[in-house]
Amino acid sequence: MAGCLKKFKNKSAFAGGLQRWARFTPVNEFSIAVEEIHLEECFKQGIKDIIATAWGDDGSESSTFGIMPTLVFYGEKCYKRTVERDWLEQRLLDVCNTSMKPFTEINDMDYLPGFPKLDRGGNRFTKVPLYADLLAAQYYKHVPKEICMKHYYERAEGLKPYLEDKSFGYVFDVIYKLALLCAKRVELINDIRTSYVAGDKERLEEIAQKDIPEAVSLTDDFIAAFVAQWKKENRNPGLEVHQIRLGGMRQRMLGVGQILLEYVEGKTQSIDELEEEPLFADCRDESSDKAFALFDYDSVWKNIVTVNGI
Repeated sequence: MAGCLKKFKNKSAFAGGLQRWARFTPVNEFSIAVEEIHLEECFKQGIKDIIATAWGDDGSESSTFGIMPTLVFYGEKCYKRTVERDWLEQRLLDVCNTSMKPFTEINDMDYLPGFPKLDRGGNRFTKVPLYADLLAAQYYKHVPKEICMKHYYERAEGLKPYLEDKSFGYVFDVIYKLALLCAKRVELINDIRTSYVAGDKERLEEIAQKDIPEAVSLTDDFIAAFVAQWKKENRNPGLEVHQIRLGGMRQRMLGVGQILLEYVEGKTQSIDELEEEPLFADCRDESSDKAFALFDYDSVWKNIVTVNGI
């Protein structure tokens, strides 16, 4: 690549990516690791025009200020050239009055235990439990109950001490509430199907009358926090995208509750979606070691929320 650049008559510039696009949770640790390699190559090639970009694909879900650690790294790397971890964490504290720890908790939201370390850029796993249909089998095999619930509750617990942070507490609050909501939706996705297969109508009734209302309440909390963040950082245009998406997810949960009650009460004899055998969404082999890795296709809302056209 370096040889190709030297063939251009005009001088070259570099635009690095600080990954916040197509996700609610920016990945600073990954961005810092990748951009350090990119910037080192720029220095070797004598490229002096360098900018950091932060795109907003699929609705610009992530807070703009969620990438502050990588922005601080960019500044320090370009001026200091060598940036030790301790120095970076201190500079983030100096500039933003916030520690690195909550940003790392956010960074780890998408990466469950066993996730391939070298495959982190394109994965936006958290959007699956957030948006996947509670009845459809499309992502059922991707969200094992014990592993995923434990993961999201741990992320929420890790963010708790930072919810009142004067600089970015509102950012951490959004992700905290997202983690709690994802944990609950993972529980629903698993319990609905296992209870149906077991013929446990008592549990299905409990899910419809107790668990789904709890999930709706958590959704309301998350929507309120997200809207507050959006209005703090952005103009109104674009907010309607998320109100439509999250509002649709909320209404669908209520609809699923009604479907379950109709089945429990004998008004219907079966639930079509739950009669289907679950498969991996990307047709991977059962023995795959990429249990929590998904293609970019699976990080787009319209591809997650339904197998039908939308």
